[in-house]
Order: sequence, then structure tokens, then C-alpha cells
Amino acid sequence: MPEPFRQANGNRPKARRRLRVRGGIRERKTEMNKSRLLALLAITVAAGLLVSGCKSPMGLDPNTNIAWHWVPQPEVFTLWAGQNQNAGNVTVWNTPETLYIKYNMTGNWWLEETHAHVALSLAGIPQKNGNPPPGQFEFSNTWSPRVQTCTYAIPVRTGWNVGVTLYIATHAVAVQLDGGGKVIQRQTGWAGPHDFPGKNWAKYIKYTFKKAYKDVTLPTGAITMVGGYPGTNSYWDITLSGVPSGYDVWNGTWRGWCGEHDVYMTPGVPYSVVLWSTANPNLPDRCKNAGWDNVNYLLNHKVPGATTDQVETAAWWLLGSYSYPTDPVAQQMADDAAANGDGWYPGSGDWIAVITETAQNVQLCFIEVDP
Repeated sequence: MPEPFRQANGNRPKARRRLRVRGGIRERKTEMNKSRLLALLAITVAAGLLVSGCKSPMGLDPNTNIAWHWVPQPEVFTLWAGQNQNAGNVTVWNTPETLYIKYNMTGNWWLEETHAHVALSLAGIPQKNGNPPPGQFEFSNTWSPRVQTCTYAIPVRTGWNVGVTLYIATHAVAVQLDGGGKVIQRQTGWAGPHDFPGKNWAKYIKYTFKKAYKDVTLPTGAITMVGGYPGTNSYWDITLSGVPSGYDVWNGTWRGWCGEHDVYMTPGVPYSVVLWSTANPNLPDRCKNAGWDNVNYLLNHKVPGATTDQVETAAWWLLGSYSYPTDPVAQQMADDAAANGDGWYPGSGDWIAVITETAQNVQLCFIEVDP
């Protein structure tokens, strides 16, 4: 079993809160998709007969990242037709570069027109006597044939900073059709819980521009892992196989680390594993750890020239698997991650730790993944 989690003075550190995922939909417009740049350094797995317990210094090489995507954080607002009929919804979310406004109609409701406007204040939305004229909104479309969904992708503008409130007006001309496609009714539609100050029933949305977070898409089934020891630029060279296509990991060799100081794994032996993102809020019990946010910070803030032994000992302490490091460089990284890593989440150009969960008596490892 791992040694107790203690600082240099022998006292247990304060509990760190568990990393929380910022969830949301993963939808993006077809024209926004980009080809994934697949590049992976081929590493020869150093298979041996020894059983390793994570105690060997190796060199560290800061490889460049290869691909990434963003996890949007949507807010959904009912689209009211004729003031009191639920005709669908409007979803708003952002990435660092783009604000998205998506109309999505329900049942037999269809869109003939859409108008949207975004401003940093309510006064920034065109109004006449407190009533907004949709024809003066910046973004508009007439849909022929009618559509049930459409999305405005608006490049981020000056002042749209994280934490800033955006005022968004979303108007629609919506029609309800019968089973034969005949128009039953045509109504004005607005989304949002807030009323304009005029006499009509127009509504608007207040949306807080959010920091976009990075996460990985992983297979849900078991795959095969083989650990090579010593690793090239990490404690383990972790080779994965049996990975289906279409995920942010693939068959090949990854930079891997040890998550448990005194639990062992035999190099060169294949193990069946399940992959878990350290951003997942529903980790299995064995993988849960309040220090994963700090470890993610560590992986992205290594001291230049630090050995893998120094990085590893810092990671053990952050995960509560070993005592406080005695090496000054390891101490520096551990202290930095403990001070700045609570709640930290990878962003553009960063790595995220992905756990390789296998049998209870086999070492819990993690790899560095760039989604």
C-alpha cells in the first residue's frame, strides 16, 4: 500500500477539492471541422523481466502538441412562438474564438426567418421606444425552404472576455405545419427570460462569456496496454493497441507515468485497461483523486531540464501516494502545482492526464494526451 500522504513536516496537507468537469455538447458546424493532425513519435518499448516500482530518473523532452478541440458549455433557452407556445429552443455557447447561437425547432415547428444581435449592454441592441426591430439586427437569414435548425457562428470581438455578460436578442418567424405540410399558424418567436423595456413581448438572453475547456474523447470499452521500462522521456513508455478509430487516443506509444508508488506493473506484459479522462466527474472509485487537477498543472509546468524521477516524485505527492519530495527541483514543481493547480484545467496547447485503469493489484498509470 502507498505510504501516507505527508508533507516534509510530517503533517497531512489540506484536502484539495476534486477536479470538476465543465460539461456540454460537442456539436459544431460541418464547415468548422478541421482535419486532425496525426503525428506520434515512435518509441521502442523497452520490455524486460524486472518488475518496476517507479524509482528511476530519466531525461525529459517537452514534445509539441498535436491536436486539440474544445468542449462547449451551452445554455439553452426556450423559443416562445406567439408569446406562450414552446416552439423549440435557442442554445448559446462559446469557444475562445467563436460565439455560437443555435436555433432548434421542435415537433412540426419550422423557421422562415431568424434574426440575432449581440451586444455588451442592453442599450447596444437596436431599439425604438424599448422595442427591438429585428430588421435592424446584425445577423439575419430568410429560409426557403424552411429549416428546423440553424447556427450563427460569430467571431469573438473586442471586449468579449471571460466573465463578461453578453446581451443577445434572438428573433424568429416560426410556422407550424400540419401532417400534409400546410401552414396552421405563423408566429413571431423570441428566446430568453428577460423582457425588453418596451410594450411588446420581445425577450432577450444574458449570457456570460465562458472560459472554454479542453477534454478528450475516449473509447468506453477495454483496450490493451503494454508498459515499457524505462521510458524514453517519461517513467513508462505506454503502448496502446486495440483502440477503435475516431478518438483522441490511438494505437501507438504514449508518454506515461506512475500513479501509485508501491503498486507494481511488469514491463512487456499486456494488460486489459479502460481509459478515463481526469476531467471526468464520474470516475470509478479507484481512479478518484482530489489531486488530478494539480497533476494536470504539473504536466504542463515542468521545470525545464527536470528528470522524470523529479516529475514523478512530485506527482506521487500530489496524488497522495508518497511523501513530500526531498529533491529541490521536485519540491519546486510540487509546491508550484499545489499552490496554483487547484481547479486548474488544460487549455489550448496543454496536455491532460488520461488514466489507464486495470486490475486492482496492477499499478494505476496515466498518459499525457493532447486532444
